[in-house]
Amino acid sequence: MLMRIFSRLVAVLAVAVFAQTASARADSWLISSETDFPPYNYYQGAQFKGIDTEIVRLIVTELGYKPVFVQLPWKRVVQSVESNEVDLGYQFVGTKERFEKFRMVGPFRNGVTTLMFPADRNIEFQSVDDLTGLVIGTVRGYAYAPEFDKADHVSKEEATDNETNVRKLAAGRLHAIVGDRDTLAFLAARLGYSGKFKFAEEPLAVVPRYVAFPKERAEAAKAFQAMLDQKISVGAVDAIINKYTTIQVSQLPQQADEAIVQTSR
Repeated sequence: MLMRIFSRLVAVLAVAVFAQTASARADSWLISSETDFPPYNYYQGAQFKGIDTEIVRLIVTELGYKPVFVQLPWKRVVQSVESNEVDLGYQFVGTKERFEKFRMVGPFRNGVTTLMFPADRNIEFQSVDDLTGLVIGTVRGYAYAPEFDKADHVSKEEATDNETNVRKLAAGRLHAIVGDRDTLAFLAARLGYSGKFKFAEEPLAVVPRYVAFPKERAEAAKAFQAMLDQKISVGAVDAIINKYTTIQVSQLPQQADEAIVQTSR
């Protein structure tokens, strides 16, 4: 509850940040993201941190700019990039529509979308068909994997955020929840539920993540990509990722333009 109240206050304060003058932004970049999507972006006390936050902060700082982070609801993050209110937003999945709408930079890491079950339940999962008769917790406005999203035979119960779903799973109100593996693991630990859940052996999707720039900011996007490539090549991005998880940028799958993953948040 406190996190949701804090998120609303942050969103209100974001309006003031958007109102800053052009001169004030001359030596800084305004960057939008969700408030609480751990371990990628989240607050620890007064510090805004996480894998993606640290990567973005590193690249922008190396380019000679001051990163100014603003946290918004996810749909508002997308709108802020589309309307050129910010210099960039993160973290985006590389859908065909987004490559057409934004200047997508990356990928800079993987996200593993999977199912999480109670540890004491013997639920076999090999395909979406195995979920028939189960109630699966999802987050409103998210998409996960095409096969799962289109599965009408699967009962899906929406919540406002991942933390709510983890609490509902712990209370026995759901058979399983779906989401980013490291986000769900982080939230379970933070809520004191470590050891009470298990992940499906087969993930629903492995999804590369990107930074999105407005179409109007072509030069900035090009500079960010060049610096990102440099930092990946020297291991700086993997070093950040390894502080939080074990999925390295070097493990990103090869991805043809015509086969862009259609999973998105």
